[in-house]
Amino acid sequence: MTSSVPPLCFCDAPPGAAAPSPAASSGAAAGLSTMEKGGKGNGADQEEPESGPDQEKGGLLSLLQSENSETAPAPMDSNVLLSRPPRRPAGGSTPFTREKLFTAASQGDAAQLHGLLDFLQLHRKRLTSPEFKDESNGKTVLLKAFLNLKDGRNDTIEVLMDIAEKTLDSESFINAAYTDPSYKGQTALHVAIERRALHYVELLVQKGADVQAKASGTFFQRNAKLGFYFGELPLSLAACTNQPEVVSFLLENPHRRADPTDRDSQGNTVLHMLVEIADDSAENTETVAEMYDKILVLHHKLNSKVQLESMQNNEGLTPLKLAVKLGKIGLFRHMLNREFVAEETRQLSRKLTEWVYGPVHSSLYDMSDMDTDENNSVLEIIVFGSEIPNRPEMLQIEPLRSLLQDKWQRFASKLFLLNFLSYLLNPGRLHHGGVLQKRRTGEITIFRRNPPNISSLFTDGFTEILL
Repeated sequence: MTSSVPPLCFCDAPPGAAAPSPAASSGAAAGLSTMEKGGKGNGADQEEPESGPDQEKGGLLSLLQSENSETAPAPMDSNVLLSRPPRRPAGGSTPFTREKLFTAASQGDAAQLHGLLDFLQLHRKRLTSPEFKDESNGKTVLLKAFLNLKDGRNDTIEVLMDIAEKTLDSESFINAAYTDPSYKGQTALHVAIERRALHYVELLVQKGADVQAKASGTFFQRNAKLGFYFGELPLSLAACTNQPEVVSFLLENPHRRADPTDRDSQGNTVLHMLVEIADDSAENTETVAEMYDKILVLHHKLNSKVQLESMQNNEGLTPLKLAVKLGKIGLFRHMLNREFVAEETRQLSRKLTEWVYGPVHSSLYDMSDMDTDENNSVLEIIVFGSEIPNRPEMLQIEPLRSLLQDKWQRFASKLFLLNFLSYLLNPGRLHHGGVLQKRRTGEITIFRRNPPNISSLFTDGFTEILL
């Protein structure tokens, strides 16, 4: 099953870097122009131009300054050399610098790291030392290596992790994250998941990667014009990019298990995020529904005491209510009609079939969060959410359809008739003088502000009385 979620775009020049010559800046500018939401970046495959004195000034800096930072965040990575290589000291070999490590990582050449461990031990340094990080965004050589996988591999990764372990810096090195506002909090584990590298995900978790690390930069927020909101957490990223094997590993591995009840800065869990990415197409709905059920079942087997689906975000919405508010009718229908046959997961069902005879069947539905006897119920959200798409269609889904019919037959039809007759009566018989005039003036004002239409007559007017 292929995911309908577009691949994440990583682009081509680090923020705050010195600008190349006009000839070099044309290539870099082309890299910036390809940065589209859901598009593909190819910065990892660019050739490195020769640097020189003329490259200290150029057009790239002015291009970056002229761009709106809100619509074009600083690129996450680049292999375009924007600074002079270090001069080779007389009578000695080139020392290990950030530029040398980043070059080896971008090329995937482990041979260039020969002697690095001895160098670090001699000078009492670590790979997390400030001189080995990009000062503009906090990027380490490990992040650089993961951003430059070729055919899912980079030979420098294992070497770097082994060196970090021998210098007693393994956990800090693995969990080092971006520090700039755009990509703040993104770790090597996030990048490995985005690159769909399961073997590296397993290696990172085994070595102590934080499975609850949150990528909270502006690039990863809901309102980012050029970004990808996936819920900040590694588990949410794996789920939103349709990687069931990674999801299973994160939830079931013997080292550090991801907590699906953890929430991002919006209060959304991994289930909320699956609702967010649903788009009501047939393929997407099927893919998202499978992932949703998979996480629900895995969590139940590992921790049946906590009801994951009942957790609310910062707006007080459960995944079911969020699906209603966003008008995600395909996933909403799946949630209401979800039925598990296995005994150990049967209690996760919202629908239980009692009996079937030919085309006729009888089913029981879980009505929690549905009726108006509960605060902010599903029915209330649909009726009063005038901006919600698919409102009439959602009211036709069972058990909402039967619920509305039952309300109409029991009491709503009588109330409707009573209200209709009261509108036909002359209000002048009940009021006198100025009171009558004020009432009529108020009714006219309300009518002008919210004139009725066909939709409100058959939706708002009919369903509101059922509440």
